[in-house]
Amino acid sequence: MPGGLPESDRREPVMVKTNDKGLVNIATQAQAAKGSATEGKAAWGSATEGRAARGEAAQAGAARGEAAQAGATDAQATQGSAAQGRAVVTLGTEHFTEANEVVRAALAASDTVEIHEAFAQRYLGCGMDKGKSLMIHGVPGNDMACYMNGGYIEVFGNAQDQVGNTMNDGRVVIHGRCGDAAGYGMRGGQVFIRDGCGWRVGIHMKQYQDKCPVIVIGGDAGSFLGEYMAGGIIILLGNSG
Repeated sequence: MPGGLPESDRREPVMVKTNDKGLVNIATQAQAAKGSATEGKAAWGSATEGRAARGEAAQAGAARGEAAQAGATDAQATQGSAAQGRAVVTLGTEHFTEANEVVRAALAASDTVEIHEAFAQRYLGCGMDKGKSLMIHGVPGNDMACYMNGGYIEVFGNAQDQVGNTMNDGRVVIHGRCGDAAGYGMRGGQVFIRDGCGWRVGIHMKQYQDKCPVIVIGGDAGSFLGEYMAGGIIILLGNSG
């Protein structure tokens, strides 16, 4: 039509609602729509926060589960260590017969037994097998580690006579002196003495099959060192008698 809009600029008519007075309520509808959009965004944000909170709660629960598992594992490890760990016994003036019964019972339950107040009890560690250990505080009596078969003994003090008598295998460490005839008839293993020793250390010591007994003395030795010795090694860092 002349004076009208070109065909390309024509638009479909927009239908709007009117109020009871016949006026177009576009502003009111726009505000309502905007409010609905705001409420939708708020609801979306609340849902997102809820999901985030649930995610954090799930992570916290997982962390608590891992902590519980770690605690259970630590507890099991502690129980295992207690079952196969170190036992402590105090001997005092107990007779050597009863004292050895106590030590043997402790070794049956634990791989390592720490002995306090050893007071000249004989035969400590007698026949002890590989994998078992004695840590002795005090002065063990004669024939400590006799017939020992692979065990380990450490003495934090002095030892008396015939340490390692007929010892087959294992190791003895003495942080002090020892008495006479250490290593008597010894057939294998090692004895380390920090300080001196008495007479006849290494007497009748011999090599047996593929074993070679060794005694190391950090101080002086008494007379007749290595008497009747038929095999093995004695290392003396001090003077002989």
